[in-house]
Order: sequence, then C-alpha cells, then structure tokens
Amino acid sequence: MEVWTLTVVVVESTAQIFYQSLKDATNCSLLKQICTDILIDEAHHIAFQTERLAIIYAEKNAFSRAWRAVFYKWFFYSLACVVWMGHRRLFKAGGNTFSGYLKKMRHKYVKTLDTITGVATLEWA
Repeated sequence: MEVWTLTVVVVESTAQIFYQSLKDATNCSLLKQICTDILIDEAHHIAFQTERLAIIYAEKNAFSRAWRAVFYKWFFYSLACVVWMGHRRLFKAGGNTFSGYLKKMRHKYVKTLDTITGVATLEWA
C-alpha cells in the first residue's frame, strides 16, 4: 500500500505539470477548461494520498522512517524522470525545459515530504 500510494503521489504530481503544459500549449478554449478542471481535481487527490502516506510513515519506527525518507526521494525523482522521458514533447510544447520540470518536481517533493515527515524543508534549505 505504501509504494502504491507513493506512486500515486508522484504520478499525480507529474500530471499537474503535464496538464498545465497541455493547457499552455493549446489554443483550444475547451481543452484549456478541461485541463483546469483536471488540475483542480489532481490537487485534491494529492492532498488525500499525502495524508494516507503520512499515516503509513508515522506508524514506522525511527530507523524505518529514516531509510524510507531516502527511498521516497530516490523513487520520486526516478519516476519523475521516467515521466519526463515519456512526455517530454508535450512538456516542451508547454514551455518546460528538463531543468524547469525538475525544479517544479523538486517543489512538489519538498511540499509532499514536509507534509509526511516534517523535515523536508530542512533538508533542502
């Protein structure tokens, strides 16, 4: 359940960048509205899944939480890179470079891990 939930958080985080890129790349007003609706939904999904992951994380002992924090970071960025490779044309069409995409994902990572562990902002300061 933990890995599935972490996967959902990462995929939904990348989906936000994907749909914003699609919205920025199109001139179709209907598609722009659909993207806006999806972006709003994704925010709620991420909040819900982050709460679930925080519950799972909190139930672990200190050692288990420590290695999980490292695993979460590795997994988050690995999966984010896979998504970039699969959708880079759309991300670029929406005005994103790889470094810009990673910067957005870093922000999402810090926000998510801070909610779960309470220490992510200290790690990235």
